[in-house]
Amino acid sequence: MALGSAAQGDDAHASDAFPAATSTTSANSDAAADDVQLIPEPSADDMAVFLKEEVDRKLVRGEDWYVISDRWFKELKGYTGFRSPSITNRSVRPGPIDNSEIIKKVTDDGVVFINQYEGCEYISRRGWILLKHWFGVKDNQPDIRRSIIGEGYMRIETNPLGLRLGLEMSPSQTVLKHISRSMHVRDLRRLMCQVFQKPFDEDGKHSRVWNYFQYTFYEVLKDNVVLDKLQLVNEQVVLLEFANDQGVFPRSENS
Repeated sequence: MALGSAAQGDDAHASDAFPAATSTTSANSDAAADDVQLIPEPSADDMAVFLKEEVDRKLVRGEDWYVISDRWFKELKGYTGFRSPSITNRSVRPGPIDNSEIIKKVTDDGVVFINQYEGCEYISRRGWILLKHWFGVKDNQPDIRRSIIGEGYMRIETNPLGLRLGLEMSPSQTVLKHISRSMHVRDLRRLMCQVFQKPFDEDGKHSRVWNYFQYTFYEVLKDNVVLDKLQLVNEQVVLLEFANDQGVFPRSENS
């Protein structure tokens, strides 16, 4: 169950107790806090107010939320009384955030996959930064960042999309990369140019991306389209094609 509801209500507003002014934190943190003020840990009751503010924030496409183990978050709820304000027998303050039971694997390039069958919760970027500041994270576990995706009905991406990147001239030689479905095709094209050390042209007149579905040149992907809107299959191939010296792409879109 996600902390942030997919229903779109009004934006939550931070209270005076939890200002959102600018500050800085360690550059080693995945969720850099350069726009979140780090404040002293509040009382358990004030922390419950803070949690409500971060839980009820409106989901905005492209923004980042963070994953927390349901087991650890239940300990936090027991300590703060969050969602159960009438509770009289509060539990002790929880230790460091422990996401070990929901981390399925971490790729060589640092992408974290979660076990979808273990309980987990989601919290806004600001909520994660402050919880991490107050409680720390056990065994230096990585942040689990996820993007908001969707059109109209917003949802939190469970795991990133794996795509095998290749060049149109040699489609059998690919590199697997994991990316968010919130990415635009233009940014995918930029990433592919970086991977293959090719020049990137912003307007897309000299390079383009093919959906190489089932090893067939299925369609050219338009730069302004978000990947979530495309029917891309996990670990399928996409290919980068370049125009010749005359500015003409060798392959016809009808091929």
